[in-house]
Amino acid sequence: MVGQPSPDGQTSRLLSLACALSRSGLYAVHYLSYAGSSYEALLPGLPGELAECGASFTAAEVFAPSQEEVDASGYDAEADPPCPPGELAAQCYRDGALRYLLAHPPGEGGPSPACSWCASVWSSLLSPLLPLAPSLLLLSATGLPADALPLLAARLLPEPPVAVLDLANLRPPLGLAADVLLSPSLSAASSPGLSAAAASADPLPADILVLPPAVAPPFLSPPAGDAAACPAAETPAALAALPCGPLHPNSGCALFLSLGRLAPEKSLGVALQAFHLAQARMPAGRAIHLAVVGGGRQLASLQRLSAHHAALLGVPDAVSFLGAVPHGAAPAYLAAADAFLNPNANPDETFCLANAEAMAQGVPVVSFGLGGPSDYLRGGETGFVGKTGFVAAEVSARGLADAILEAAGDERERRRIGEAGRALVAEAYAEENVLQDFHALFEAYKGHPERRAAAAKPRKPAVSFPSRDEMRVALDCEPGFRQAEALKVTVCGREDGACQGAALEKLAGACAERGHGGRAEVAFDVRGDRAELELHLRELGRSEVVAAYPRRSDGAVGRFCEEYEVAEETCGSVKRMLEEQFSATARHRGRLYDAVEGISYAHGLGNDAGADYSQLFSGLASFGYIITSHYACVEGCSWGDCVSLPDDPICFGSYYEQQLLTIDWAREEARAGNEVFKDLNPDAPAGVAGHSMGGQSALFASSYANATEHNIAAAVYHHAYTHEYPGPSVPFLAFTGQLDYVALPRQTYSFFDAGDANPVKGLSDRVEADHFEPEDDFMPWSSYNPLVPQYTAAWFKLHLENKRSEFGLDFHEWIYGEGAGSICGGDDGEMKKCDMRE
Repeated sequence: MVGQPSPDGQTSRLLSLACALSRSGLYAVHYLSYAGSSYEALLPGLPGELAECGASFTAAEVFAPSQEEVDASGYDAEADPPCPPGELAAQCYRDGALRYLLAHPPGEGGPSPACSWCASVWSSLLSPLLPLAPSLLLLSATGLPADALPLLAARLLPEPPVAVLDLANLRPPLGLAADVLLSPSLSAASSPGLSAAAASADPLPADILVLPPAVAPPFLSPPAGDAAACPAAETPAALAALPCGPLHPNSGCALFLSLGRLAPEKSLGVALQAFHLAQARMPAGRAIHLAVVGGGRQLASLQRLSAHHAALLGVPDAVSFLGAVPHGAAPAYLAAADAFLNPNANPDETFCLANAEAMAQGVPVVSFGLGGPSDYLRGGETGFVGKTGFVAAEVSARGLADAILEAAGDERERRRIGEAGRALVAEAYAEENVLQDFHALFEAYKGHPERRAAAAKPRKPAVSFPSRDEMRVALDCEPGFRQAEALKVTVCGREDGACQGAALEKLAGACAERGHGGRAEVAFDVRGDRAELELHLRELGRSEVVAAYPRRSDGAVGRFCEEYEVAEETCGSVKRMLEEQFSATARHRGRLYDAVEGISYAHGLGNDAGADYSQLFSGLASFGYIITSHYACVEGCSWGDCVSLPDDPICFGSYYEQQLLTIDWAREEARAGNEVFKDLNPDAPAGVAGHSMGGQSALFASSYANATEHNIAAAVYHHAYTHEYPGPSVPFLAFTGQLDYVALPRQTYSFFDAGDANPVKGLSDRVEADHFEPEDDFMPWSSYNPLVPQYTAAWFKLHLENKRSEFGLDFHEWIYGEGAGSICGGDDGEMKKCDMRE
């Protein structure tokens, strides 16, 4: 097993599987980390935990070349530097550096002389693998292109092992040298990103299989009332001191537990807001208390947030932060709780082992139940699976508060649901069942002659991002208790009807064999002026894919629906999505103006402009701006001629054109008397801004001749992801951060320092800023910074409206001052670099 020593669910999954395999006596398990000695700071107990269950551990380090070696190889280190000493390979070898390495692998005649440091990197990857001679290599995926390195290194071994990629997310890179993509849940396995990655595997398409994490024996409690039940674990003193929970059965107070890392992707901010909302609605004589067990850099901010919500609602702050505990202590904490609160609003969550561990203890889970957890977490009775948790009816703080109130209200219902969850986990995720499924996988692949022959050929995989020119045809049966059944996904061209028909026929047969009915699935894509509707109907084996190019004039959508006999209900959603193609998000709060300027904002890859930036937009609008943002190109502008730039996600090369279209459209709507734009001055200059790939869009829109042609006067870039570095022609402010591992700070510095950049410019490189600070704090991974809209608006006040101050607000001091309330003076936190030039 190859994995990073990170304290997260991915490592927990790998560790649980390693121990289960080792304890079985059927496998010799070795855990290899290429992160060097960094595990001593991140997970110092990892070698000991592996040793306790009979597995071994090696910490290796990927070679880091000197500057002299890089210069001698002809590699452009200034554009894409290789790894500095001590940095994790997964976060370092990317973009051009990765392609350069893959272009210089060890050949049949030995290491390539063209790149001496490349040979050293490959040697450092191969050296720990050679003495192990693994039969199967299971790589814990990072989701970054650097996953290609250990997979290709395994292919270069004398006896190449079966290569299995254990998935961390739903967007693995394409072209990886993997035989199997291993998904922890049926929900994750059916994602389009996985099917595209499987089809692109080199040299043969990979299979997508489902193997859930194994719930370790200490977490599996016996059924309620079992006479042979072991004595309950001693209640931790920190929980025993609280006035709630099973130790206080007549207190009228239910104890909720949150257990895990305090990280942005855990949605704990939403959990705290929901908990206090529920607390304010508790009936007289009843109470709830939340114990938060875990550590992390969010601890202080979550404590402040909890106090804030309690004060706002006028309720006691009934939340106790108890700090981190070893994973082995978790069963005792779970056993002392009435319910487990774990919102996780991330729809891309692949499994969430913490939920299953709580259910194994008979503790009901309160959650949104999105993504992988939907395999086992059901909030209502169905014909196949009973209610196994308290699942929020809507993804919001109020929805979660309703679920908390439901869980707090009926002790007998909590016990019934807790027992149902315990029974499901014991059936589906018990160690012996997961072992059985892994053994079947191993036996099926270990001697596969076709894959062995292919693996023996030297390869140079092309690592890229998934294409949207393909459709998935996936098995969509009601899942059973056992989660480890193979899910076969076929990827067909969108016009390949024969492929689609054959796939559906095959999958319909698989559904029938399993004794389940089919479910309807509707997927809808809007691509420029092309609408494409994909229908998977309830009748097994029947599918329709329709496409048209409706005009934006009245009646076009109706004709489209009539032509293809699309039901009125479905046609309504088609109309809405077409209308939103160039829809505006305009929010007003506070003072209104007679004639105001507009700001066009471009979203990042995978972002919903209307949902992911509502706080940012609302903050900007409160300064008197109308914000317009398009919904186009969520995963690239893949209609017509897809334009891609080197090292970028595909089909984003022309993305900036959508932002320019939005500016022109808003002005046209204002001139036509559209009520939304009645305050917009169509003749005034516009501002552009954007996040991630939208930051690149704003960069391009404000560079070259675009700013002059479209009357753009100022720009702000939020963590722009780009490998093209034109000098912006208008005054610009660029945000980056030392914790941004997606759009690296050097990308922002490259266009900030461009020779032809406008001399009026600003750079904010905050020490604690990560990639997601512009996104709503409700987003599971977000670390929303409320000062981002404030400083963005101040920049536009200065350089779009030429206003130094207004309404008692000194915008010039905010941007160019040195006082405590300025961006460089400490108001936005510690800076790596803050450079504001008038």
